Amino acid sequence: MAAVKIYGKWGFIDKAGKMQIENIYDEVKSFKENIALVKQYGNWGFINKRNKILCRPVFEKANSFSNGLARVSAEGKCGFVNEKGETVIPFRSKYAGDFNNRLAPVRTENRKWGFIDRDDQLILSDVYDEAGPFENGIAIVKRRPKYGAIDKMGESRIAVIYDDLLFIGENLIKVSINGLSSLINEKGETISEMKYNEISNFKEGMAKV
Repeated sequence: MAAVKIYGKWGFIDKAGKMQIENIYDEVKSFKENIALVKQYGNWGFINKRNKILCRPVFEKANSFSNGLARVSAEGKCGFVNEKGETVIPFRSKYAGDFNNRLAPVRTENRKWGFIDRDDQLILSDVYDEAGPFENGIAIVKRRPKYGAIDKMGESRIAVIYDDLLFIGENLIKVSINGLSSLINEKGETISEMKYNEISNFKEGMAKV
């Protein structure tokens, strides 16, 4: 289904253009794991593809489901809930990322980032200045002032030597040093020279440079 806006309200249509979910929402996010986030009365809740309310709108902020959990915010704190809105991981951290590969980055009380599992156990130590979600088994991390990447065991996969790292699709990563960029793969192997001012996301085997 695709989200559509009619007379200032959002709903969903199917591929034939037929309205499947009435346009009654202030904002929506696309379906992911068969659940869509919808906003009413200033807060976010969840619906399924039959427009059944799984969780009434009670959250200040919400992200789409990933690995069966959604990252949501209430009273300025992040937590993780299931499709019924039940708290799985308490609202404790001010900053967190989404679950992927069954791990999520969180900023702990010592203002460093680590990774927790679905049981709220700190699996990878909070030693990073920044950390992003795992993609294809690796996560981008920052240890000031440089970026690199680690695997699910916390082992270095890409050395922390770059000014910036960015996943750009098709198992490729853009790395930058001193304003120039190149491509590496998820093993840290060099694909192109460090010569581009910009590299767009890859699509169907090509990227704009």
